[in-house]
Amino acid sequence: TTKTGIISGSQKFRLAGIASFTAKNSCVLPEDLKNFYLMTDGFQMTWSVKTDDTPMPLGSMVINSVSKLCRLGGSSMYTLPNAPTLADLEDDTDEEATFILRSLIFELDPCNGNGKVCLVYKHAEPVVSPDTEIWFLDRALYWHFLTKTFTAYYRLLITHLGLPQWQYAFTSYGVSPQAKVGQQSPACQYFA
Repeated sequence: TTKTGIISGSQKFRLAGIASFTAKNSCVLPEDLKNFYLMTDGFQMTWSVKTDDTPMPLGSMVINSVSKLCRLGGSSMYTLPNAPTLADLEDDTDEEATFILRSLIFELDPCNGNGKVCLVYKHAEPVVSPDTEIWFLDRALYWHFLTKTFTAYYRLLITHLGLPQWQYAFTSYGVSPQAKVGQQSPACQYFA
């Protein structure tokens, strides 16, 4: 079973959303992401497999609408009251903390609480020509490079079928054993 939702609106509404994002955040969307948002204001697709005539949710692909491109910063990353924040990493002296301090970061995909896929502007000052990349922020607040462009990320998302925790395949520790065990359908053989 597949449920697809393409969040759309008029061209004028989408242009206004992009202009609002630009004004609010003092940064220009990368051209490929801007073109995506001109076609549709976000994307969500979930799919299930049937086991014993019972649908089991399996895949979920999400690209937040332009109005839901939330800037990550000092707010809590997860809904737990004492959850760490990006600000907690600012005291670190490593390269990752410097990366956070000099970047503008926006959430593209909440990954069902298993991390966050983020659009990262590599320089925090206002930009006219964006220098962006797509990164994965895992639950332990470590950053993992995914792709140089939104288009490349979108292809990865589709290729991996939105399977739970697929982004962890691009980390040094890989996909969790629980995710591997929970995905024994023939469509999920890439985890094997």
